[in-house]
This record gives sequence, structure tokens and C-alpha cells, in this order.
Amino acid sequence: LAEFTAKSTQNQFDQIVALAVIEHVDDPQQWLSWLRNLLKPGGRIVLTTPHPSVRWLHGLGARIGLFSREGAREHRELIGRRRMAEVAAATGFEVGHFQKFLLGCNQLFILESKND
Repeated sequence: LAEFTAKSTQNQFDQIVALAVIEHVDDPQQWLSWLRNLLKPGGRIVLTTPHPSVRWLHGLGARIGLFSREGAREHRELIGRRRMAEVAAATGFEVGHFQKFLLGCNQLFILESKND
């Protein structure tokens, strides 16, 4: 990530895809702000994250070998729809699309830049 950060310039990407990443980030708001700087005006972020109500399921799945134990331990914050809207708004985005999938255990968000 440090190498990518060093080489990245502002306003470089139309879209950023981050699948199952935000739940591993220490500060989601700071991370989204950083990503926003990498986007061209009008850019968007497509991301997925587990639903907060299934934290117990990730723990169980890790214990029986369905999921990575390290990955489950590394989850910092599982973000639901309301919290994502708050973090998005604070960083200049709005939730343009939201959808649950995998029986509601996972979530898809498309964050669109505001005021571009």
C-alpha cells in the first residue's frame, strides 16, 4: 500500500473497486477521504463489506475453517447502511446504490462523489 500511495496522484481514477477491504481499515473516514483524492471529479467507489449483524457468523466460520481466522480477527468495524451513509457524507460522497447479497450477509455500496 505504501508503494501504491507513493506512486499515486490525485484525480487519477474514474472508479475504485474495494471488495471486502473497508472492514479491515482502522479509520474508514480517513481511508475514504484518501480514496476520494485519487478519483477524478464525478468518480465513484464500488465496495463490499459484511453486514454488522453477521459478526458472530464470521467468528464461527473462522473457528470451523470456512473463513480465514486472521481475516476475521482483523475486522475493525463492520459498517451498516446508516453508518456508511454518515461516513460517505463526511467525505464528500453519497450512497448511490445499496444492495444486500449472500442472504443478507454481505453488502454492496456504490459511493458517488458529491459536488463535482
